Amino acid sequence: MYPKIRVFWYFSLCPAVAGFFLYLWLLFQNLGASDFLSADMVIFALMLPVASLAAMLFYGIPALILAWIYTLFELRKRPHDIFIVSLAGGVAAFSWSHLVPLPMEPLLCFVCGAGSSLLMSFLALPCVVAD
Repeated sequence: MYPKIRVFWYFSLCPAVAGFFLYLWLLFQNLGASDFLSADMVIFALMLPVASLAAMLFYGIPALILAWIYTLFELRKRPHDIFIVSLAGGVAAFSWSHLVPLPMEPLLCFVCGAGSSLLMSFLALPCVVAD
C-alpha cells in the first residue's frame, strides 16, 4: 500500500527544509570566527524556526501542489522518479520566485527547491515493490 499521507506531508514541508538550510548557510557565511559564541549568534539561531515558517509562507502553495501530484502518481524511489521530483521542485521554486517579489536570486531558489526535493525524495518515497 502506498504511503500517501507520508509522501504528501514530507513534500509539503520542502520549503521549510530549504529555508532552514538557506538560513544556516547565510548565518555561517556572515559570521566570523570570533562571533561564533556571541549573543548575536544566539539570536540568529533562535530565528531558524522563523526562517522555516517564512519559507513555508512564501513557497507553501507550489509545494502543496507538487506534493499532491507526487501522491497522485504514486512515485517510488527510482532514479528517474527522484530526478523528476528534484527537477520539478527546482523549477517550481524558480518559477514561483518570479511571481513572489523576494530579494533572492532565482538560481538560488532553483538550487534550494531541487536540493530540498532531493532530500525529501530519499526520506519520503517508498522503495520499489517487486512484482
